[in-house]
Amino acid sequence: MIIRLCRTFPRSDFPGIGLHCYHFSQYIKQPTLIFTKYMDSSPIHVPKNAKLIEIRYKDLSFQKEKESLLRTVLIVFSKIWGEIIFGISVLRYLRKNKIQISILHLHSINFLITALFVKFFFQCKTIMNFGGTDLLRLKNNKILKFLASHIDSFLFVAESMKSDLNKLFPGKKCFYMGNGVDLKLFSSSNNNLTEKNFIAIGNLRWQKGYQFLIEGFSYAQKKYPNIKLFVAGEGPERKILEKLISSKGLDRNIFMLGVCSREDLVKYLNNSYGLIMSSVSEGFPKALIESIACEVPVIVTDVGECALIAKNVGLVVPSKDSYAISNAILKFIEDEFSYSQMKLACSKKRLNYGWNKMTDRVIHAYSETVK
Repeated sequence: MIIRLCRTFPRSDFPGIGLHCYHFSQYIKQPTLIFTKYMDSSPIHVPKNAKLIEIRYKDLSFQKEKESLLRTVLIVFSKIWGEIIFGISVLRYLRKNKIQISILHLHSINFLITALFVKFFFQCKTIMNFGGTDLLRLKNNKILKFLASHIDSFLFVAESMKSDLNKLFPGKKCFYMGNGVDLKLFSSSNNNLTEKNFIAIGNLRWQKGYQFLIEGFSYAQKKYPNIKLFVAGEGPERKILEKLISSKGLDRNIFMLGVCSREDLVKYLNNSYGLIMSSVSEGFPKALIESIACEVPVIVTDVGECALIAKNVGLVVPSKDSYAISNAILKFIEDEFSYSQMKLACSKKRLNYGWNKMTDRVIHAYSETVK
């Protein structure tokens, strides 16, 4: 039995979350138990070989890059209390049902303590995913680093993370995982676009650097008044961003779409001239490869794996640089030859990101971990 501990699982209202857990359970046919946090939204179809168990608890989340000391203490306390509830529930279920565990897969740094308790009581092998934000948190926290050192092996989404993990956990097995996309759903409709509209996809939180995107877009819009930006996603910074948009006089140029279904994302991507990612922290963002899969060139900041993924299919700019974003937008609009070459490169590169390839790497990592 494979045990998966994941913070999120795809929902009818939030179809883009928890996709690693969902697709691994779908393509890896072994019996699987998925433990996740309860959400007020119905989960999408659970694979036949898997059972989804939702656990109710509440916690606070970090909404800014630098929170106040009091709020930081409250957030940490709520997360510890939440994991205690989660961990007790998981252990009770496993012991009550006498589950024989082949491997435990921790899908993020959340529930790390739970994973270690399961490892101790059931003497099972453990493997853990690392995304960009997880690695950043661990590098700055000695307690998390100590706890994670007891995990047997690690999966990481970005090649740029490998050296950091080898330094943090010398002697541990680390496996490159990458990220995947549904190539049947995310594909080009070959629209002949007459308008130069752009799209940004991601949660409205500080890690995505949306304030720099809005600033940069405002500079480009002064030269091309009719360009538009559609932002797909929801999060704690919505009101702040809406206020910034209004202060720039961009209410008729920038549109906040909120949460979109995957089908709607495909439609928006196919009607976009380019995807813009203004992140200040990333690992291997799925929105980036979803855009490439739809043959839409990209503008990305040089964080995580973005620059490597964007090679030949887009432009790379420094993070937190609004002017660089603006110049990249202008180049997309004005340099039609370069743009056409990037679009052609997307049609070839998209084939690298099917979930089947990614799952093969994960199966190999499981085998090596159990050995």
